Amino acid sequence: MMDSRPLGVVLLVGGAVGTAVSALADPLGIGEGNVFGWLQITGVVVGAVIALLGVAVATEWVPVPGRARGTGAANQTNIVSDSTRQPPTP
Repeated sequence: MMDSRPLGVVLLVGGAVGTAVSALADPLGIGEGNVFGWLQITGVVVGAVIALLGVAVATEWVPVPGRARGTGAANQTNIVSDSTRQPPTP
């Protein structure tokens, strides 16, 4: 199965770049003037949502279809039910 972390990183970087370009559209010369317009506001909000979604996917806070849950190292536990080792005697 494919690891979802690269997808999360791509979403994070894409959202961050989209947010930065939208916020800096006027100084970059691609904006409508000296006002922070509705297109810039929409771009910043959408970019931030995509970046947050990327963080959630990369850190595995949300389930991704096709990925098995509980396969991480933190979920692996060895249980010993019967041991031949005798407890120490005082």
